[in-house]
Amino acid sequence: MAESSAQPKKRGYKWFVIGGAVLLALVLMPFVFGGDDPSTVSASTTTTIQRGRLVSSVLGSGTINPKQSLDLTFQTTGIVSTVLVSEGQQVVAGQMLAELDDRNLALSVLSAEANLQSAQARLRQTQEGNARPEDLAASQASVDNAKANLQKTVTGNATAADIASAQASVANAEAQLRKAKNGTATPADLANAEASVRSAQAKLDDLRAGPKPEKVSSAQATLDQAKSSLEQVKSDASKAKNQASLDRDTAANAVRNAQTSLSQVYWETHDADGNWKKKPDDFGYQTDVDRYNNAVRDEQDAQTKLDAAQLAYDNAVTQEGLDIANAEAKVRDAEVQLQTVLKGATALEITQAEAALDQAKANLDKLKQGGTADDVAAAQANLDQAKANLRKLTQGGTAADVAAARANVDQAEANLDKLTAPPTDTDLAIQEAAVSQSEQSLKQAQLQRDNATLRAPFAGVITSVSIVPGGPSSGAVMHILDRSGLYVELNLSETDVALVTLNQKVELTIDALDAWSAEGTVSYISPVAEVSNGVVIYRVKISVPSNDPMVKVGMTVNTNIILSEKSDVLLVPNSALLPKGSGRVVQVPDGAGVREVDVVTGISDGSFTEVLSGLNEGDTIIAVPTAASDSGNGGLFGGGR
Repeated sequence: MAESSAQPKKRGYKWFVIGGAVLLALVLMPFVFGGDDPSTVSASTTTTIQRGRLVSSVLGSGTINPKQSLDLTFQTTGIVSTVLVSEGQQVVAGQMLAELDDRNLALSVLSAEANLQSAQARLRQTQEGNARPEDLAASQASVDNAKANLQKTVTGNATAADIASAQASVANAEAQLRKAKNGTATPADLANAEASVRSAQAKLDDLRAGPKPEKVSSAQATLDQAKSSLEQVKSDASKAKNQASLDRDTAANAVRNAQTSLSQVYWETHDADGNWKKKPDDFGYQTDVDRYNNAVRDEQDAQTKLDAAQLAYDNAVTQEGLDIANAEAKVRDAEVQLQTVLKGATALEITQAEAALDQAKANLDKLKQGGTADDVAAAQANLDQAKANLRKLTQGGTAADVAAARANVDQAEANLDKLTAPPTDTDLAIQEAAVSQSEQSLKQAQLQRDNATLRAPFAGVITSVSIVPGGPSSGAVMHILDRSGLYVELNLSETDVALVTLNQKVELTIDALDAWSAEGTVSYISPVAEVSNGVVIYRVKISVPSNDPMVKVGMTVNTNIILSEKSDVLLVPNSALLPKGSGRVVQVPDGAGVREVDVVTGISDGSFTEVLSGLNEGDTIIAVPTAASDSGNGGLFGGGR
């Protein structure tokens, strides 16, 4: 609730309140224990109006919270190999904290690199068109076989097996013709035809019923998965790019350090003209030469690593665009599929299903009634064709047969030529896709290896370390918190929060630190109420100075939010005020009795109230008046003589 105190000094307001309470108790004693004459005014029942300082405030307390804190976990599992920090250590964002044994992960990277090299080799093979000997041999055999068939078609030199097969085809065609004429359908034929009718009817009913909930749900799930994958791809690509950027910056720092070292060694071993300070015969000359050459090599090695880091960063940026584009394409495809399902069957699909049902019914009727004239004609045509094929085997092929056989020869020769021809766009696309997939596998393996290193997500202090070299890495292994923006969170009632505004001054004290006090400000007021144990509350955050090491996270802080503050105002004890209509009055001594004086009041701190008019400094009033000046009751709690 809103409270405050009249404070002559900033740090002495507690003692002022205690003293006031003692004085008030002394004033109240005659009324508590009763008086002989309520109209008699004694010195112990009066108080003098004085001026002082009045502060209206909202009191509260809460614990100190950090700006941010986080349990740190490895993104992969394994055995801890190195722990680089200890509890209480300050770290910067990106600093290496611990490492896992990454030997298996390194092997996975090597395997992925080998697979990439293999895919790249196959792509080169496709681009160069170097067909294998066994492929050429098989293609040549196809050409030879096609030529043999052509010769066979031209000369008609059929084998006994060919003639036997053709005769069997004639016999089968004759049986089909008899069946068409006589309509001798078997029970199995009728059962199959009836099953076809049921299947066609079910398909038509399904199309007319519209989209099924399970298909809609499946299409929606596919879309949701595609969107989730898109967000994951964005996150993973961003992390890879950020890591590459950090590696590039580290490499750049290494180059600058190597250049500084080279410059230092150069001026230690050379004079202003660029000549060696020592002669070849001087002691230490060879040591200077070795130092300088080593510094040059270190600078060159650092520059090479920087170039590699820059290339890795450029690749990460490119790959980020490709991955996001692919993921977005999958989202669009899923959206199209969902819309297709929601639209249901088209009029064409329903028409086709109706036609299929009619055809199935017609086939069933045909089996029951025997073949139509068209069926008999078709069966007769099949028989005529089978007989013609039989005659062809013994008499040689027709001109059309010869032309078809020649076409087969041409096709086989074209296939042979294709093995030595340049690759098609499709062949190249397939091999290029394989290379791209291998590149992604390599990057995934490298990411898994990088995940074996734990880094600080932000600058702060390590508060706990729960791993040791040789132990497992599961769960939270460290905790980090950021003290750069400490704050206290209060739960205020809706009455109190209505009085609080942003940037209001707040007096802070900590019971555990007797000599500590500070000034904070209101930094956040929740715009939404919460309900705790049936009570409506609002969360309010108070900023706390972060530069004092004595102040620790979790300490309890007493807060005094200053709402208003006035100095040199007339103060009247709240116990002296009586209600009168919509205003207030006080009682002043008047001879042997008392009289009421109307007063206009201002702010109050719960114990004292500001008097705006009606009284003057030095006026004497009744400290604890009776309800009315002519009351016959005696004492504060009533009762008579």
